[in-house]
Amino acid sequence: MWLSQAPLGERLDEYVKKEWNHEPHIGETPESIIADVLSYSSNAVAAANAAEPLVTKNHDEFERLRNDTRCIQMMAENYSAKVRAAEHVLRYDYSHDLGDMREAENFLIHSLVAYEELAVLTTPTYHYANSMQTSQRKIPVPGGIRGGAGGG
Repeated sequence: MWLSQAPLGERLDEYVKKEWNHEPHIGETPESIIADVLSYSSNAVAAANAAEPLVTKNHDEFERLRNDTRCIQMMAENYSAKVRAAEHVLRYDYSHDLGDMREAENFLIHSLVAYEELAVLTTPTYHYANSMQTSQRKIPVPGGIRGGAGGG
């Protein structure tokens, strides 16, 4: 998909190499994507929080939606921190500076904290990583539970 559907940009390894060599960047970069997802997710949380006093009915449904915005924000924090950790690991290949590995460790810790917060937010509402709990997906699987030929 990266080669056929994605906008012009750089993969993480290309980005780190260009940063190290002080070369100009082209299109989307890992840093620009991180900035976007963190901004969009925090804006969604802020908008949901601002809307809360205006909700006069279906408050339970609104709270589920508001919780989802927080979940998305924590997922964005989690993945962004992982990308930044990977960036420092790749940078270490050029710098051989243990400081880069320490920074990677710090970002991994931040990633874990965000994941733990995501787990807290999802525990009361989500029981599975997806919402389609069936014996098969788009492709029928013979022998699938409660479905498929020859299955139980």
